[in-house]
Amino acid sequence: MGLYGAFCGVFEGLFFGKIVRRFGEKRVFVTGMSLFVPMFLLFPGVNWVARVLYEGEVGVGVWALVAVLLGMLAIMDLAYGTLSFPYSHLIYNHTWCLLTFILP
Repeated sequence: MGLYGAFCGVFEGLFFGKIVRRFGEKRVFVTGMSLFVPMFLLFPGVNWVARVLYEGEVGVGVWALVAVLLGMLAIMDLAYGTLSFPYSHLIYNHTWCLLTFILP
């Protein structure tokens, strides 16, 4: 899980801006949220592949499906970056004004 988090951080740091500029915020968000359904459906699929095709063992097919699942999770994580808090610019400006009056 730590490697997954590190990979997602590096992936988003390198490609998030390019992906959003190319496809737009709404498309990235909708794509990320629409991946929840296939991700949840993939868990029984991984279970079936492990039980039936590999007779209870973890084989190459199981690892391939887990890699697909992690790839979908990384794309889904991009969707959260497109969200912004409404009126956040006012909160930041207001905080800055308060700090300039309190700290001098």
